[in-house]
This record gives sequence, C-alpha cells and structure tokens, in this order.
Amino acid sequence: MATVVHGDFECDDAKAAVNEKKHGVTFLEAATVFEDVDFLLNVDPLDPSRFIAAGFSGAARVLVVVHAIRAERTRLISARRATLREEELYAERRGR
Repeated sequence: MATVVHGDFECDDAKAAVNEKKHGVTFLEAATVFEDVDFLLNVDPLDPSRFIAAGFSGAARVLVVVHAIRAERTRLISARRATLREEELYAERRGR
C-alpha cells in the first residue's frame, strides 16, 4: 500500500480507489472540505484518535470526512456524501 501525498494531506492509494468506487467521492475532493470556513469538526466516537469533519466541498456538496492528524499532515481515511439529516444539521449549525 502506497501513501499518496497532496500538500497537507495524505492517504492510502488503494483505500482512495475503494472510497471513490463505494461513495463516489475522491480524496482530492474530500480535502477541499477543510477550505470551508464553516466546516464542522467532531471527535470520532468510535476512535478518539480520529476526527469527523463535515462541510462543503469544492464541488458544492456537503461531505463527511473521517481523518486523523499524522505528524505534519492530515490522513484522509474515508469520505462520503452527507445524509440529508447531516446536511440539515450542518445548515443549522452554520446558520448560528
């Protein structure tokens, strides 16, 4: 498994291919969520070493991105389109 680095982000190339096939989201698009000034961030309740971000991607859709902080980079673990309920929660919190 090769690690692919894109600026401040890294991912496993095989995992990235599986994620794109399963969820229709590339890790390159997922990284753009962190450019959303209103992105939401929570600790992953299943693994406190991971975080869950939700925000608008560069393709103008709300994504949920699981990631971890590794040294100087953010490691992207998974990314998917937000559910309708997650989009509503994002909109509510963003509206504050």
